[in-house]
Amino acid sequence: MKKKKKILLVILVMMLLNIGSVWQPKAVSAADTIIGDDYPAKWKKYPVNSEIPDSFGMYVRQCTPFVANRLSVANKFNIPRPPGNWNANVWGANARSLGYKVDMNPKRGSVAYWSAKFHVAWVAAVDGNRVLIEEYNYDYNGNYNSRWINKNAVDGYTF
Repeated sequence: MKKKKKILLVILVMMLLNIGSVWQPKAVSAADTIIGDDYPAKWKKYPVNSEIPDSFGMYVRQCTPFVANRLSVANKFNIPRPPGNWNANVWGANARSLGYKVDMNPKRGSVAYWSAKFHVAWVAAVDGNRVLIEEYNYDYNGNYNSRWINKNAVDGYTF
């Protein structure tokens, strides 16, 4: 009888170990979550820092029109116009003044913003304390970029 209990215990332990390996959290893959450079081609043809407004009234190839376009296309949400401007440094304040939630809890589709750095990005994925963002004009090159950041590296998240 003791031998049967021991065998059952071994089987139970093996099952638990196997179940544990199946249930372990899996890191988020960038390839599974990134949309990519979907900024409209008609605006990409202009040089960075051109004072040519896009359909959102923002200068082309900057972070703000990229995020405004992404919100429109992916989130089916258009940023309210007015109030005033939507320079990157005022996204959090504008959203808050319009009654939108602004906090430090990112989720796919939210906007990450840095007020002092005048930058915004679209959140593609969240994996623990890491946030995968998609952005334009990172390093002032006027191009698309994606990268992982620490969730607390921003001033806030909205929309």
